[in-house]
Amino acid sequence: MRVVPKALAVSLLLAFFYLESDVQSAPVQPTTGELSEWDRLVAGAKQEGKLHMYGPRGLEKFRQALTDPFEKKYGTAIEYAGLGARELLQLVPKERAAGNYLWDIFVGGTDTLLFNMKALRVLEPVEPALVLPDVKDAKNWQGGRLPFFDGDRLGLFILYGAARSFFVNTAVAPPEEITSYRDLLSPKWKGQILLTRDPRMSGHGRSTFTFFYMHKDLGPEFIRALLRQELRIPKDDHDAEVAVSRGQFGLCICNNAEAAILVKERLPVKGLDAHKIKEGGSVSSSFANVALVNRAPHPNAAKLYLNWLLSRETGHLLSEVTALASPRVDVSTEFVDPLAVPERGWPITNNESSLAKAIEMVEFLKAHMEPYTAR
Repeated sequence: MRVVPKALAVSLLLAFFYLESDVQSAPVQPTTGELSEWDRLVAGAKQEGKLHMYGPRGLEKFRQALTDPFEKKYGTAIEYAGLGARELLQLVPKERAAGNYLWDIFVGGTDTLLFNMKALRVLEPVEPALVLPDVKDAKNWQGGRLPFFDGDRLGLFILYGAARSFFVNTAVAPPEEITSYRDLLSPKWKGQILLTRDPRMSGHGRSTFTFFYMHKDLGPEFIRALLRQELRIPKDDHDAEVAVSRGQFGLCICNNAEAAILVKERLPVKGLDAHKIKEGGSVSSSFANVALVNRAPHPNAAKLYLNWLLSRETGHLLSEVTALASPRVDVSTEFVDPLAVPERGWPITNNESSLAKAIEMVEFLKAHMEPYTAR
């Protein structure tokens, strides 16, 4: 946990002294009718003096972008806990059972926020906390709507990107040969496909197979045929890294860390461009989702932070740091690899409706997978 202490006065006079400069530097100037609400929010956050946040671990540049600019801009310290999802799932029920309400904001994957935190009933509706006009205005967001990841509108994704999971060994075949995922059913690919995460588990394997399962031109029939190709699935992450580093495959369905291994080892591989595949690609918000926590100890700081996080200014910063696209229409994709820019209509595989399909897909795999997979 990283703690950034700040010496803050709580007098009303000092709060309004800071308030004047903050209103001038807000991400988007509120309209006159909403200015007093913004004033109260900024002043209230300064009086609270801190914000408690759960966020992804191991992503230092992302963490810095989530914390440092906000602290500098609003004089409110962020106590950031970079925990694993399992750790958070163990902590929150114990804390609440003891009557402790310690969290203000969660930033993380939708598995954590949907399957765990929403199920624990610890999330607060987002829309009542939105104050800035440029955040509330639906026309500033892709598709003309705020990017909620669930039907109850308890959380939003703040970044997203086209999944880049397919890497072809160019010593086996040129990637240009693959213009449809059905091309992977050719006899030449039998025993040649390395899937580094079992699709019955959370991760890129499940996301990929959920995309196959949901797609109108693929579906369960395609998955059955693909399983007959004797996919190679390592037993754990270590074995997956070893298999990837040796490059003994024709096509690897890998995650980002494993793709970095391919680059480091200078293996003769090239990623498939989903824009050139008939069925397109899938989209994921990965670790970049936000939700408010109910009964928060610092409610003003939490609301102020949420508005800052969803602003154009912050969207631009986060896109630059992560090389992921923002769902805001007024944030450019200049820092995003063209292969990772999603096309309109591509399905998001980690929102609530897709995660329900993922559960259905996993049950399908339990019934059909074991006879065909090779280790």
